[in-house]
Amino acid sequence: MMNGMSKRYAENTPPQDPITVRYYHGRITREEAEARLRCQGGVQGDFLLRDSLGKEGHYAISLCFDGNIYHYAIERQHDGGVAIKDGNRFPGPVELVQHHERKLDGLLCLLQRPCCLPEGQKPRAYGDLSHEEMENEIALVAQNQGLSKDTIQKAIASNRSQFDRLVKSILHQERPWFHGQLTRAEAEQRIITSGLQEGKFLARERNEPGSFALTLCYNNSVYHYKIDKDCTGQLSIKDGPKFDSLLQMVDHYTLKKDGLLCCLMVPCIDPQKRRHSAGPAASASQNYRRVQSNDEESMPARSPPAPPQPRRGNTQSAEETTLASFMPPPLKPHVPYHPSHPVHPPHMPRQRPMIEQIVNGKWEEPDHHDEPSPQRLSSQEPPVVDDKTYGVPNDREMIYGQVAKMRNTKLLDVKHLYRGEPIGKGNFGSVLKGTYNMHGTHIPVAIKTLKTENGIPNSKPEIVKEAEIMADLDHQHIVRMIGICEGFEMMLVLELAELGPLHKYLKRHTNMSIRNVLELMLQVAKGMRYLESQKFVHRDLAARNVLLVDETFAKISDFGMSKALGLDSQYYVAETAGRWPLKWYAPECIYRFKFSSKSDVWSYGVTLWEALSYGKKPYANMKGQELMAFIESGSRLAQPERCPPEVYTLMRQCWEDEARDRPSFGEIVDTMTSIIRRLRAGTLRIR
Repeated sequence: MMNGMSKRYAENTPPQDPITVRYYHGRITREEAEARLRCQGGVQGDFLLRDSLGKEGHYAISLCFDGNIYHYAIERQHDGGVAIKDGNRFPGPVELVQHHERKLDGLLCLLQRPCCLPEGQKPRAYGDLSHEEMENEIALVAQNQGLSKDTIQKAIASNRSQFDRLVKSILHQERPWFHGQLTRAEAEQRIITSGLQEGKFLARERNEPGSFALTLCYNNSVYHYKIDKDCTGQLSIKDGPKFDSLLQMVDHYTLKKDGLLCCLMVPCIDPQKRRHSAGPAASASQNYRRVQSNDEESMPARSPPAPPQPRRGNTQSAEETTLASFMPPPLKPHVPYHPSHPVHPPHMPRQRPMIEQIVNGKWEEPDHHDEPSPQRLSSQEPPVVDDKTYGVPNDREMIYGQVAKMRNTKLLDVKHLYRGEPIGKGNFGSVLKGTYNMHGTHIPVAIKTLKTENGIPNSKPEIVKEAEIMADLDHQHIVRMIGICEGFEMMLVLELAELGPLHKYLKRHTNMSIRNVLELMLQVAKGMRYLESQKFVHRDLAARNVLLVDETFAKISDFGMSKALGLDSQYYVAETAGRWPLKWYAPECIYRFKFSSKSDVWSYGVTLWEALSYGKKPYANMKGQELMAFIESGSRLAQPERCPPEVYTLMRQCWEDEARDRPSFGEIVDTMTSIIRRLRAGTLRIR
């Protein structure tokens, strides 16, 4: 939580540009930072401020303490401020430094003596570009992309770091080492014709749009590295660190070879570009990693062994946003996907025989033929003032919050249970509306009854398992269990969420504001964050299992498939297929029966899509094999009509192939909170 000073900073003080302080060294490596501090004497409290090479808009403090040098990452926050992990937020890195010159607040010692750049030396920017030149380039490129000066100024004022990152993602086009679209053979010829030289390099665009390759000379041979682009727009050489831009990637490998055969030292200048450029030689990283060839693009032009690939860094995924997000969006036609044949990713071999059972099996996914067709969605958010209060417990919710304290046992007396009308169906039987009299208090409840076959209840162990799971959960955005009744049939007594499933409600109420929908999905994220903290995997998160208490209050329900993880386990491996919600499942669930909070994150992305689509079914009309081919090809659900770009970016992050690349529910809560804050302030664009 922010203290008074950092809060006052954030609200009233614009950040000071780091370029204005002499202890800011720009884009240097941690090794170079340590060398500069030791050159000054390495006295306790000596420090400098530098850019994070791996994350655009992030910084680091290098600090001397007790004969050693420590590095503190300064992370850019969703609201544009910065903070050291678990520390206070500040408008910018200079304000953070000023604070830690006076207060420890988690540092080993105060920042006492700045390591300043020599007079006349400027902080390092990108290779041959100074910070001043970078500023001019950013403004020029933005104007060339159709942004007016007024739009640029507003974008910089609202989110400078994001705007810079977006412009830098296309700034490589002006660099002398970028040759546009070239074939592999043409790239080799340009390197050879210009003179073979250790570390000579160029970057080029491959035939596939937005796909790049790096061509490098080493030991008089020419090598090619394919540059992959993930669904968030980040670039990487296979298994290497990820970068927001090609400019950032080239700069990184200029400073560190980081698994390449050598550093990028001498740019091979595009003949069509007149600007002279010289790349400074950089000290090589001592971290060598030899790994397998990076497919056909990493094969050498001659016979030496394939180049090693860079090691994986711990960079976070960047938001998939474009400069177009600062302008009115063009209308995009929907292009349906028609898979010609199934594709199976090599990293997820189809080894388990039960995959066919899952793909071709059944799942209780109601078609809701009895529901009215959704109304046509308006492309513009109605200009109404939203004065609702979201997520605040009403009187009934406060009663439910006291039930756990009042309850002495999980078993309830059936004599105190009144059964009312049916309100739905569950995995095991009917769901009824009712009331339960607990110590004189009449509590509205939902009653899950067990299905029977020939008058004999079945699946009793399963409903008991669900009850045992729910009994230990207590969060306002999770449907809590009141208890179990054992009469003529077994009944699970739960909190009542009277408006029912989210997807059904949204189908009937397409005029609900985007903010209202997002507020409800923020509550779902908070409930899932709680489950994540309790080491529970839901395994069936979907809009059908999000219930509404009212229009402003949502709860996660249906824990029949949930599993508790062991203390030392991060995932659960299912033993049987059963009835699985395939369209909500991450690839590792289907191929390896492996479930974790990160697979729940995938499901949250689909649920978020359902909500922003106002109850539409995901992957409409796709069958199991067709759906798998669609996902494996890299395709994802399209952006819903009224969905803000930032929310769709979050969805895409939830649908990363690799579980480790998906955000945690804590990060999702932060992102959704920031988006809603911008929506309230009127700075978030609605499609």
